[in-house]
Amino acid sequence: MSICFAEQSKKTLDFFKSIIGNIEWEKRHNNIKKFLQEINCTEEDELNIIQKKQNLKKDYFGLCLYTLTNIINTGKCNDPILAGRLYPFFTLIGTNIEKFKSILHVEKKIKDLFKNHKNDPFPTLYEFIVAIYYLQNGWNVTFIPESKKEKRPDLKATKNDMELYIECKFLSKDYDYAKIEHKKILELWSNVIIKCPDAINKIFDIKFKTPLKILEEEFLSNLISKIVKDDIKEYENDQVMITTLKLDVDKINHHLSNNDVNINSSFMINLIFDEYNPINAYNVVYVDDTGFFYDYNLNIKYPKSLKSIFCLKWKSLSDEAIYKRSRYIFNKIKEGMSQLTKKDNKIIHVGYETVDDAPIETEKLNKLYREIDKLELQPDAIFINAFIGVSTLDNFEILETCHPYYFNSNLKKILPDCTLIFVFNETKFSRSTGHWNMNS
Repeated sequence: MSICFAEQSKKTLDFFKSIIGNIEWEKRHNNIKKFLQEINCTEEDELNIIQKKQNLKKDYFGLCLYTLTNIINTGKCNDPILAGRLYPFFTLIGTNIEKFKSILHVEKKIKDLFKNHKNDPFPTLYEFIVAIYYLQNGWNVTFIPESKKEKRPDLKATKNDMELYIECKFLSKDYDYAKIEHKKILELWSNVIIKCPDAINKIFDIKFKTPLKILEEEFLSNLISKIVKDDIKEYENDQVMITTLKLDVDKINHHLSNNDVNINSSFMINLIFDEYNPINAYNVVYVDDTGFFYDYNLNIKYPKSLKSIFCLKWKSLSDEAIYKRSRYIFNKIKEGMSQLTKKDNKIIHVGYETVDDAPIETEKLNKLYREIDKLELQPDAIFINAFIGVSTLDNFEILETCHPYYFNSNLKKILPDCTLIFVFNETKFSRSTGHWNMNS
């Protein structure tokens, strides 16, 4: 872990702790710690594990804070994937902590975040990052208090005689269509595990060209049975493209015997697939002497050997899926406009952790732009910030790009051309200004 990351994230955590108070902080922290220990000490079936995971998310912000605190204090991580999502936000706040503290009503925002245990913290964290962006560019920033009487934007930024009213929208990965896709892929993949025992120790890299929801329950198991039986390395039809690779379990077990690798982590994914790329989806079932370990378990386990592994890497590339993703962004923009009525210099910032590679992102945004052009109520500018936080053993990298959309040409003269929001002064943080160009 980078020393800079630890120092800057700790500044953010210390400030949050000062707002909530030591007693409440320790209570939340200890509750999460106890819950995780209970799960790891109890042998239960997967349905109970899944239910406990849902119960734990009732204090999701507490889990986020526990995850970062645990890394900084002990060097251990209960959820590396969650940590990778949190790194960019907490580090950027920490590098600008004094400016951040000066924002009017910031303490109220933090208290509200702590009060709502079920709250997904990422929309509020994104508001914090957007506020810091304007601070870094010389604006005075205020968090606008919510009102039951009227809809209000999130932020006001002022410089000289200029006022900007800003609404922030952060897109969840678990939007409705994504939930449908993930439910369907679990159904398809479960059938493979049950009906295709010879599919072990192979990687199936699958790109779905048709909507997942129309596929029969046994579609994938029937297809993979044929692929395994006939030893097919590459297969394509109107519905899917499949590449099959052999898995070197001996090599994996050699690494596990000499290293502690959490079974539910991006490091384990990297060990198996020779990559961990957040734009891909992975489903893995591990088998050893104690039975099945599913990758969505909360259990923190460090196996020293595995008998066999079922491995799936997949993407959904159908026209319907791409349209649904662009439509989700568009609906958030329309929702943001409802908060900006009766204001001049209206700006919407939309942030999301990109889940597609370059060609798909481009197609998705082209569809989005056609929808934006049809807006009846238009803001003065829309900034679409897509980014990924990628963690490694000792550092993290932030891949980001911005797509500005100006309706008011005067704002283009005032704001920077490339409105990247994750801008660090620390040289030890690596970043990219154009991750659309990644080959994936």
